[in-house]
Amino acid sequence: MKAVLLDAGMTLLRAEPSLGGVYPAVTRRCGREVPPEECERSAEQAFHAQAAEHRAAGEAGLRTGEEEERESWRRHARRVLEGVPALEGLPYEPWFEDLYRDFGSARVWGPFEDAIPALEALR
Repeated sequence: MKAVLLDAGMTLLRAEPSLGGVYPAVTRRCGREVPPEECERSAEQAFHAQAAEHRAAGEAGLRTGEEEERESWRRHARRVLEGVPALEGLPYEPWFEDLYRDFGSARVWGPFEDAIPALEALR
């Protein structure tokens, strides 16, 4: 074996407190409270829907870059928003920009428990 390629988000790193758990804090900064469990459910459904889209796209679903990543997050966030009734009518663009900034920072990501041992074993 010459190389192993891994992505970071949801492979080596997990969102903290969870994928759906980041949404309530961002939404609160936009002036609205949202039930964390609704965000969890909607974020999980959005994640699985998007993963299925990537698989269905075949090789094209593996292509990535800065624009593709931003658009991928935009679709994910839109799905989450549409799946949480308490978010209805929330101004999408400012909310998305705040959310994208949070997910793009190190403060909401931490390693899965097995990530470091797995990387050490691969080394």
